[in-house]
Amino acid sequence: MIAYTGRWRVEGDRIVTRVEAAWQPAWVGTDQIRQFTFDGDDRLVLASPPQPTQPIGQGGALFVTWERDSN
Repeated sequence: MIAYTGRWRVEGDRIVTRVEAAWQPAWVGTDQIRQFTFDGDDRLVLASPPQPTQPIGQGGALFVTWERDSN
């Protein structure tokens, strides 16, 4: 689980959130940067920078997709 909130701004193809509260206290006061793309007219996809995983230290980007409710 990853959770954070704060004021955000758009810079080109990136969303930058200035973290005000987070599951990880060390993130408070930092910027979380996610690249965004649109998939058609009804999906927004955010991608994180590559993230290491344990124990082997290799990883990849994390993706979050929102889909518009058609109702």
